[in-house]
Amino acid sequence: MTTEISPPPPADSPPMRAPHHGGRTAPRVIALLTAALGVAVVAATVASAAVPALASASGHTGTTSLDVAGVRSLDLDVDATSFSVRFGTAAEATLDLQSVRGSDWRLERQGDTLRVVSPNTFGLWFGGGGGGTATLTLPRSLEASGIDAKVSFGGGGLSLEGAFDRLSIDMGGGQVTASGSAEDLTVDLGAGAADLELAGVRTADLSISAGRLQAVLDGAAPDDVRLSVSAGAATLTLPDAEYAVTANVEAGSFDNRLRTNTGSSHSVSVDVAAGTARVTSD
Repeated sequence: MTTEISPPPPADSPPMRAPHHGGRTAPRVIALLTAALGVAVVAATVASAAVPALASASGHTGTTSLDVAGVRSLDLDVDATSFSVRFGTAAEATLDLQSVRGSDWRLERQGDTLRVVSPNTFGLWFGGGGGGTATLTLPRSLEASGIDAKVSFGGGGLSLEGAFDRLSIDMGGGQVTASGSAEDLTVDLGAGAADLELAGVRTADLSISAGRLQAVLDGAAPDDVRLSVSAGAATLTLPDAEYAVTANVEAGSFDNRLRTNTGSSHSVSVDVAAGTARVTSD
C-alpha cells in the first residue's frame, strides 16, 4: 500500500510595505519652497525695476497755448505732479510741461471756462506718484477782470498766486499753497496740508477732514467765516477786529484768541468734532 504525502502548504508571505521616502521628502519640499520664493523675489525685483524705467520713458515735455477771450472761470483737475498757476504778460493761456508723466494733459475751453486736466498714469497704480512740473500762466487781463477758480487736487504740490473772485480748493492730499486775494474762499481738505495767505476775503468756508490747514486772511475783516474740523489741525489768522464767535466742540480743542462781541457784523462759526482749531488775529 502506497501512502501519498501532500507537501506542506506554503508559508504566508509577509505583507508588502510601501517604500519609505521620508528621508528625501523634507529636502524636496524645502527645495520647492526655496524655488518658489526665489521666483517671487525675482518677480518683485523686476517689477520694482520696471516702475522707474516706465516713469523715465513716460516723461513728457511740451508747451500748449489757448486763447482766453471771454473766459470767466478756471477749472483745474490735477494730481501727482508739481503744478503752479500764475499770471503773466502773455496774451494767451500757456501750459508748460516739464518731464511730466503722460502726454495727454488737456488745456481746453468749455464755454467761458478754461480747463486743465492731468492724465491718469501707469506709475500711479504702483503708488509711485507723479513727477515733473506743470505751469499754467494766465494773462493779467483775466486777473484784472476777475476770474473764479475751482481746483480739484489729488496729490503732489500745487501753488496758486493771483487775484480771484471765487476760489474753491478741494484737496485729496498733497501740499497746496495759495497767495494773493479772493473775495469768496472755499476749502475742503481731505488730507495733506494747505497754507493760504489771501487778502480781501469776505466769506470763507473751511472744512478739514484730516491733515493741516494754516490760513491767514489779510485786509478788511471778513463778513462770515465758517471753520469745521473733523480731524487734524487748523490755524486761522484774521484781521484785528471784533467778531461774533460761536463754537461747537465735541472732542479735541478750540483755542479762541479773537476779540469777541456778540453784536458784531463779522461772524465766526467753529465746529470741532476732533482735532484742534485755533483762531487768532494779526
